[in-house]
Amino acid sequence: MAGRPSRHRGREPGPRRRVRRRGDAWGAPGRTGGRHLLRNLGDVAERVLVGLSLPPIRVEQTEPAAKRPLATKPKERETRKDAERRQRQQRRQALYDEIHDLYAKTKSIRTVADRLGIDRRTVRKYLNAPECPQPKPRGGRPSILDPYRDYILARWAEGCRNAAQLYREIVERGYPGSRTIVKDFVAALRRGTPAEPVVRRVRLGPRRLRRWFTYSPEKLDENERRFLDMVLEASPSAREAYSLLQEFRRILMERRAAALRSWLEQAARSTLAPLRGFARSLEQDMDAVMNALTYPWSNGRVQGYINKLKLLKRQMYGRAGIELMKRRFLAMGR
Repeated sequence: MAGRPSRHRGREPGPRRRVRRRGDAWGAPGRTGGRHLLRNLGDVAERVLVGLSLPPIRVEQTEPAAKRPLATKPKERETRKDAERRQRQQRRQALYDEIHDLYAKTKSIRTVADRLGIDRRTVRKYLNAPECPQPKPRGGRPSILDPYRDYILARWAEGCRNAAQLYREIVERGYPGSRTIVKDFVAALRRGTPAEPVVRRVRLGPRRLRRWFTYSPEKLDENERRFLDMVLEASPSAREAYSLLQEFRRILMERRAAALRSWLEQAARSTLAPLRGFARSLEQDMDAVMNALTYPWSNGRVQGYINKLKLLKRQMYGRAGIELMKRRFLAMGR
């Protein structure tokens, strides 16, 4: 082109493309392949956890009575909201069953989505879930008084019972709320004991659980292990996923290539679709995976040099001749 700068001479037209062979996804033999496999294992764990309907975990905490909602009487009959909630769940269950029935006949996510008039991502979500997904409850709303509750409780224990005085003191510490919130909190303290054990329900996200499911139990602290035990106790599907994921991690860490075939057979029979897909992917790249588990060599150093060469090539492109670039390449290896 006439108006094209000289520094662009020789560049091939069109967008730059990065070609990657399938086997490269698992890395080359040795430790590099092991790291790729561990990362892929974490991705599989997250996809499994997204598809699970894990119930909230019951956690006992010590909390001031003023922060707790008042106890309500058990419902004697179903309210309108309860009926609507039950009907929505019934519709979700019917959709879940219909998606699985259609997919068993057609083996096509696109066909199922077109027939039911829903998004393919919804079809994939329901197919990956071992049971009908449950709605996630909303968490409790934080209060503007939360950062100052400990101070108020400490002053309450010292004998200060005046709400106006407590309000003035926390305003000096940056409290931006109204006096009424403080008065209600102090009134609740007068009605009940300052602190009693209560049970809260905590919902854990898939990204947080991913680490717990793929790390060695020895690397988790006491609270993490306790929460993990609660999750596993609450869901049979979570126990199945944890068992398979931990076994694969041990195979990688201990380089037990002979045990891989048995693990693949177990994963192929799993009720969790992401684990079955992961097993099929390993079957397709079996040579690369077996090399990663068998040989002690690593191509990490070679990959590092390749990255440096590419960086130098891009820095020098269109700025200098081949001789200068040659000198920089040779100097890099010294």
